[in-house]
Amino acid sequence: MNFVLGFKGNEWAWQNRKWDSIEHFKTVQKIWMKWGIGVIVVLVVLPIIAAILFPVFAAATRSAEGPPVG
Repeated sequence: MNFVLGFKGNEWAWQNRKWDSIEHFKTVQKIWMKWGIGVIVVLVVLPIIAAILFPVFAAATRSAEGPPVG
């Protein structure tokens, strides 16, 4: 579905709304593109950062508790 939207999305957007001008359409599409890229970056980069930092914080927490008693 993502590929279809990527290839046909602009065409469908052009056909399904009355635009003031071609420039207006292109401006709106650029805004949507920037938001789309931002959402993808957040959805991809945030989990990667979390996967990297979680073990670091877990190790720091364990070392801050001191040696196990037993």
